[in-house]
Amino acid sequence: MEEREVKINPIEHFFAALAKRSEIKEQMTDWFEERSERLLAAMQDGSRLDKEDLKVVESVVVEVLLSEGGVVGSMPAGMPGYEFSIDIHHFGPVFWASAVEFDDLGYFDSLEDAKGYASIEWGSFIDAYEECKADSDDE
Repeated sequence: MEEREVKINPIEHFFAALAKRSEIKEQMTDWFEERSERLLAAMQDGSRLDKEDLKVVESVVVEVLLSEGGVVGSMPAGMPGYEFSIDIHHFGPVFWASAVEFDDLGYFDSLEDAKGYASIEWGSFIDAYEECKADSDDE
């Protein structure tokens, strides 16, 4: 599998675009009530949030990503006797990869970057799946 360099972004990289999304605005209002306007404005203009606010805002954003994001691509992976799917998710400008029993990978600007990084990170499982598949096709 050909490796290519991709950049993993922190979730804050996407704050300006995400702060404009109705799903984010609704969750921020539910969580922060009167503070939500200030926090959304800080997200949009790139102002630094204090450590505590940043942690909670990240939690809200990730919750929305997980509940509202959709799968836009999959890659089969596995090992002998165990197959699973590596899924690429998308919400707004954010892409990320997940696989059963593994932590989600970081956040990416494009589908291509998310797939590329997932191919690198979980490449041994993709290769093992392809080998098992080839062996079963030979039988």
